[in-house]
Amino acid sequence: MKKLTTLLLLLCLATGLFGVAGVQAGGDSITIEYLYNGVIDFTPTKEAFEAMYKEKTGIDVTIDVTMAPGDDWMDTLKTAVAAGGGPDVWHMDVNWFSAWQDVVIQPLSIYLGDEIFGEYSANGIDLWKAEGKYYALPITYSVVAMMYNVDLAAEIGIEIKEDWTFEDFEAALEKAAAYLEGKTVTYTDGNEYPYYILGHYHTMYFWWLMTGPFGGTALADTNNIAQKAFADAILKMSEWRSKGWIWRRAEVQPGGTQAAFSDALNVLFWPTGDWTITGLTRQELGIESDPLPVKVNYASVQMPSGEDDKPHSEIYNQGVVLNKNLSGEKAQAAAEFIQYITNDAWDELFGHSTHNYCLPGRIDWMEQYPGWLLNPAHGKGFLDTLDHGIIHSPDYNAGGLDLTSNLQEVVETAFRAVDENPGAFDADAVYKAITDALEAQQALINVQLVENDIQPDNPDGKLK
Repeated sequence: MKKLTTLLLLLCLATGLFGVAGVQAGGDSITIEYLYNGVIDFTPTKEAFEAMYKEKTGIDVTIDVTMAPGDDWMDTLKTAVAAGGGPDVWHMDVNWFSAWQDVVIQPLSIYLGDEIFGEYSANGIDLWKAEGKYYALPITYSVVAMMYNVDLAAEIGIEIKEDWTFEDFEAALEKAAAYLEGKTVTYTDGNEYPYYILGHYHTMYFWWLMTGPFGGTALADTNNIAQKAFADAILKMSEWRSKGWIWRRAEVQPGGTQAAFSDALNVLFWPTGDWTITGLTRQELGIESDPLPVKVNYASVQMPSGEDDKPHSEIYNQGVVLNKNLSGEKAQAAAEFIQYITNDAWDELFGHSTHNYCLPGRIDWMEQYPGWLLNPAHGKGFLDTLDHGIIHSPDYNAGGLDLTSNLQEVVETAFRAVDENPGAFDADAVYKAITDALEAQQALINVQLVENDIQPDNPDGKLK
C-alpha cells in the first residue's frame, strides 16, 4: 500500500495533477499546492493564513498540503515543473539553488518588499541571492561548529577559547592524548571502553580545516578538489589518525552512532552541525526516541580560526521556494504564504514549541534561541560561528554534483594508507596516496562536468 501511494503521488507530480502552475480556479478563488517533505500538522496554520488573506485581499485562497513522496521526489518535481505543472510551493536545500535558479524556481523578491529579506541573518539568506534577487525565505540554518565534553576537557586541563586558533586546537588534542592514554570509561552496559579524542562523521564537517588553516577554496566557488590546500589538510587528518586522535563514527564504541558522541562519556571533540542539539535535546526529553542513558555536560564552540583569523564553516539551509511557472494573483498569494510560514507561523511550525532546536532563520528568533535550549551553552558555538565566521555555501556550483563524496573517498584512501602501517607514519607515502586519489577523483569529476555542459576549473586534473 505504501509503494502504491508513493507511485500515485509520483504520477500526480509527473502528469500535473497538482494543477497547472499559474492558473487560477476562476473568480476570486485560488488553490495553492504546498508540497512538504516532513511530518507536521499544518491544519491550524493554513486555516489562519486563509482567513488572514481573505480579510486582507478579499480573495478566497485554499492551501492544499501534500507530503513529498519517495526519495526521488525532487527529480520528479523538476520534470513536472518543466512540463508547466508541479506544486506551487515547496521546501528545498540550498545546495540545489544554482542548478534550479530560474529553471525550476523564481525570485520571491518580485512579490515581497525588500524589508522582508532584511529580517533574516545575512549569512544565511544571502545564500539564496543571485543578481540582486532572493529566491527563498529560509526556515532554519544548520551551521557546523565544534561540540565538546565539558567535564572531560576540564579533567584534562584543556582551556576552551572562544577565539581559539588551529594551533590551540592541535595543542588540546596532544594534551588530551597524553592524559587519556591507557584510560577507559565504564559505560551504562557495564563494559569498559577507551576514550576517543576527535570523532569523525564525514569530510564535510572538516571544511573548516580545508578552507581555514590551509587556505583552500570552498567548492561553492570552484569545482576543483585537486587543491594543494586540500591535500595538506587531509595529510594533517591522516597524521591525527596515525596518532590515534581521530576516529570514524562507526569505529567508536559503544554504538557507533550519534549517541556514542554524546552520552557514552568517552568522546572529547566532534565537529558537527547544530542538528546534533536537536537530536540530543529530543532524546533528553524522550520525544520520539528513548531517553539518553547518560546525560553528558557538553557545549559548543566555534571552529578554530584559519590563516585569516576567522573561523570557517559551512551552513546548511533549507528555504521555501516558488514554482517558476506561477504568475499574477496566484504567485502573489503563494509568496505571501511563504512569508507567513517562515515568519508569523514559524515558531509554531518549526521552532522551540515543537522542540526543533535548529538555528532560526529570522534575526529576532535567533536572539531568543539560547533561551529555548535546555542549556544555552549547547548552541553558543553555532551562533558565534554564524555571527563571526566565514560561511561557505554547500551549493557546490557543479550542476547538482556532490563533490564531497569524491573528497570523502580521498580521506578514506588516506586513512587506509595509515591503517595499513600502524605505528609507522610515512608522511611522504601518505601524501602521494592523497595526491593520486585527489587527481583520480578530479578526473572523474571532470567527465561528469563535461557531461553536464560545465567547464572544469582544473581540466588537467593535476594537484595545484
